[in-house]
Amino acid sequence: MSIRPGHLSEVDLIRYLDREMSESESAAARLHLEGCEACSSDLREIAHVGEEMSRMIAAPFHLTDAVQARSSLQAKLKNAGPSLQPKNRFPVWLRSRMTPAFLGGVAGVLAIAALFLLLPNPGRSNAERAASLPNRALTPGMTRQVELGDICREGDDDLDPAVPVQRKEAVFREYGISPDHAGNDFQVDYLISPQLGGTDDVRNLWPQSYKETTWNAAAKDELERHLSQLVCERKITLQEAQHAIAHDWIAAYQKYF
Repeated sequence: MSIRPGHLSEVDLIRYLDREMSESESAAARLHLEGCEACSSDLREIAHVGEEMSRMIAAPFHLTDAVQARSSLQAKLKNAGPSLQPKNRFPVWLRSRMTPAFLGGVAGVLAIAALFLLLPNPGRSNAERAASLPNRALTPGMTRQVELGDICREGDDDLDPAVPVQRKEAVFREYGISPDHAGNDFQVDYLISPQLGGTDDVRNLWPQSYKETTWNAAAKDELERHLSQLVCERKITLQEAQHAIAHDWIAAYQKYF
């Protein structure tokens, strides 16, 4: 067991944590740690860095988490002091096991991998967009005469009243969707919401897939609420809001948010 002047080396601390010491070495190291606060502090820091790395590898990865975790880990390593910096006198295989350079490198690799996995993919984004928009030939959007007071009535948040069953079936037929899959895979949604003057005419209804995408029903509901607010604040006209949703509600979301 190599000893720094009066202290355990980094290699000794790693071997102690990994239980790679012989019984006599482990007993000697344990005795030293009981009386040496500096070595005990180094041991805790090495153990903490190892736990951070294990948690990063085991947890589901998200891009924001990856970047934050990497920054957090690098900050911890920077503040750890010289006792945890790589020492070239140790064998390469041993240095690469738990040194800050290795751990920081792995964190970087994981962050880069997250970039490839989670950044928008043009093909995937286009496919999601197409699946989230109605066929404009079948669903151009239909409106009724509505007063501004009806739209701006306080507490009115009923965006999607129930669609009659027969009308749902008609929409599925228009889109060529089998009745066997219709109820399980799709919901009939309003293109222009009733709150913005939309009707339950089949030309204002379309089957929206339950498959979760970026542009899902929750995003569309959020847009409808926001457009209603803009109309009530006289920042846009009702006709502008209706046209924006009917033309391309995703583009409208990107424009108004």
